[in-house]
Amino acid sequence: AHSPDRGGSGGWNLMLTGRELNMADVEEREAIGNVLIALVLSFLLRVILIIFGQYQDKYVHLKYTDIDYNVFTDAASHVLKGSSPYLRPTYRYTPLLAWILTPNILFHNVFGKILFVIFDVIAGYLIYKILYCKGLGWRTAMYYSFSWLLNPLPMVVSSRGNAEPVLVVLILMTIYCAEKKHISCAAFFFALAVHFKIYPIIYGLPLFLFVGDKTIAPCQGTAANQCKAKGHSSSGKRIMVAFLYVIKGECLKFTFVCASTFIAINLLFYYK
Repeated sequence: AHSPDRGGSGGWNLMLTGRELNMADVEEREAIGNVLIALVLSFLLRVILIIFGQYQDKYVHLKYTDIDYNVFTDAASHVLKGSSPYLRPTYRYTPLLAWILTPNILFHNVFGKILFVIFDVIAGYLIYKILYCKGLGWRTAMYYSFSWLLNPLPMVVSSRGNAEPVLVVLILMTIYCAEKKHISCAAFFFALAVHFKIYPIIYGLPLFLFVGDKTIAPCQGTAANQCKAKGHSSSGKRIMVAFLYVIKGECLKFTFVCASTFIAINLLFYYK
């Protein structure tokens, strides 16, 4: 006698679940749409700043363009002539940057600013993707992304011709690939980031530990049993566990790909 009620209740629950899923899909699509709008809007705002900067550079004594941008462009001209970018005094960056900015000489000197602006917008999108991967809701991740995309400080930095957005994207790509467990890609982008500027190397140890097996705790599981069986001291246990952690496949893979990529890039530009 009660089965129809149970069946009806089950059907009602299924309908509620379906509605919740549909609402979640709607919110997800709405969030993605808002992020895309913010990406386009933030790009246009940065382009407006570039145009304003061109005007200020031409008619105002205080220049808008970052002084280093002129250094980048001069280094790119040396590269096109087949010489070293370091012939330009005060150029202290990777030769890769000079090669990237050769269109400044071939086409128009505003090319690099537009490129840096594109990287700046990509950084905002990557913030959104990383936070969503970390478990934040679509809406929360979207608002954090907006805090970068619509922030006047990154807008001015990228539109003045500062190359920092490129490095930001490389670091964020490293984090995103590590979160998605794409170890080789994370190692590649990290090596490229360290080649671009040396200071991201401080993230090396945290990344190395993150890509490894995070389920291992000190003196637990197989490693602890081996320690106890061999009668090692407490410090010996810690050393054993640390060694077993370091030689795990993910850690070795990250180290090998990162080191080989870094060495290959440096050798390429050294002999270039």
